[in-house]
Amino acid sequence: MKVVVIVTPKPSVFDPQGEAVGKALRGLGIESLESVRIGKHIALEIRGPASDSLRAKVGEVCRDLLSNPVIEDYQVEWPEASRPVAVRLATRRRPLLASLDGEGAKEALDNEDADNSKKSKKKAKKEEKKRKKKKGKNKEKKRAGEGAD
Repeated sequence: MKVVVIVTPKPSVFDPQGEAVGKALRGLGIESLESVRIGKHIALEIRGPASDSLRAKVGEVCRDLLSNPVIEDYQVEWPEASRPVAVRLATRRRPLLASLDGEGAKEALDNEDADNSKKSKKKAKKEEKKRKKKKGKNKEKKRAGEGAD
């Protein structure tokens, strides 16, 4: 049986290779192109039926070896499934979505991405405020140092 694993950068991760390919495709006349993401396609030839233990083991291998859980997501396509199984790394705050397949998992991941996007924007604003505050303090120190001469 052929099992396909697709590893892609997380939506929040910049993909310079995808950007370069997108720019080239737009230059070749595909101007309606919205985005390009570059990933890895891994085909596994496995002997025997797709048991629950095999599915769990493949999930572990994807999470621990084939993908970088910090910056990448992965999907596993099983031969009997009509659609790919959307899988995301389990963390302390997020359950593993491997048990969901097809539209259920896609909807759950889309909802999670929307939540993460909001959190990312809030975090970016906080970091920007900290950076500006630090920059202001550095200017004050520099002025104080110039006045001491």
